[in-house]
Amino acid sequence: MTAFRYRALTADGKRVSGTIDAAGRRDASQTLREQGMHVTEIGETAPGVTAGLRRIGARRSEDTYLFTSHMRRLLRARLPLVEALDTTAREFVDVPMGAVAKRIRDKVAGGGALSEALAAEKEYFADLYVAMIQAAQASGNLAAAFENIHQYETGRREFRRRLTSAMAYPMVLVVAAFFVVMFLVSYVVPKISETLLAQKVSLPVSTRILMAVGDVARDYWYIVVILVFVAGFSPRIAGMWKGGRLFVDRTMIRLPVVKRFALSATVARFTRTFSALLGTGLRVAEAIDVAAKVAGNTVFEKAVSQARSRVVSGGDLAGALGESGLFPTYAIQVIAVGERTGTLADSFAEIAKAEEENLQAATDRFLTFLEPAIIVVMAAVVGFIVASILLPILSMSSMGA
Repeated sequence: MTAFRYRALTADGKRVSGTIDAAGRRDASQTLREQGMHVTEIGETAPGVTAGLRRIGARRSEDTYLFTSHMRRLLRARLPLVEALDTTAREFVDVPMGAVAKRIRDKVAGGGALSEALAAEKEYFADLYVAMIQAAQASGNLAAAFENIHQYETGRREFRRRLTSAMAYPMVLVVAAFFVVMFLVSYVVPKISETLLAQKVSLPVSTRILMAVGDVARDYWYIVVILVFVAGFSPRIAGMWKGGRLFVDRTMIRLPVVKRFALSATVARFTRTFSALLGTGLRVAEAIDVAAKVAGNTVFEKAVSQARSRVVSGGDLAGALGESGLFPTYAIQVIAVGERTGTLADSFAEIAKAEEENLQAATDRFLTFLEPAIIVVMAAVVGFIVASILLPILSMSSMGA
């Protein structure tokens, strides 16, 4: 998805501006038109602006999480919906979420549906959130819906926290190694090279290679930094375009080593979302449609959408998902049992838990080998640099003797 900044006119002629995430400019304009706006200007945000918006989005995500937590407690205590919204608005009076909660309360108090009031606050409540509340309205169990949303988000946060914690140490090692090597080849090596060249000593091949690398690192360091940045963020950059995103997603689920991690993460995200949606009373076909969009992989989304079509035509869910070839064998068996016993939500929750545990275990095993590998590579690089410097110095000493 790409962030677009827009200017538009509302139905009553009021000028508004803001940002919207969409697959392309046309999709963004279409979404705004569906909201009753006349778009006068629209364009992609600059990278710096996008980064800023991402930080703002993280803050809004935290506010939404706290809003959900408050609402589930109040509704569980059997407070009426309007009163619960009013209490939440007062609780958040010092932050933007307070004004959001107040607007939602006013619309609900005026006879509007809660899901419609939430849908109007797109910056805080995603389509998944609105769909779960809308399904709960039909079943008359909003308290359970907020509880399910809270559990779903808590599980996602805990899973992300564990992965981030596991990756922290290797990332520190990689960054430290990069800067140590850059310092050696861009500052230390050129200083010693000047001395060696002044002595007109015959230099070994390794020393000449190191000197050339040092010259490049010193004179063109900014190009090196740009290349490292592009290499690290190339999947994210490619994902800004529809064709690039499709290529990245297809590659992620086909590469032998990466496939295991990518599929486990995607299946876990889909099954946990699907389970939460079923728990709020959403029908299977609708739940598949919403969960597929948040799975995070366009190839997976397309395969699941095809499975949805077979389910709508009367096929069984387990068989339809099994034909995609993207789900583990045990998962298909668990889904089949869930269909027979009427416990699909629990079955998908179990699959999500199992896949998250598998992903965590695989990540831990990978990092167990990665950390010493980084240290060995770093030692080898530093050793090469030291040897390349010492060899001509030793040669000079032997000549002097």
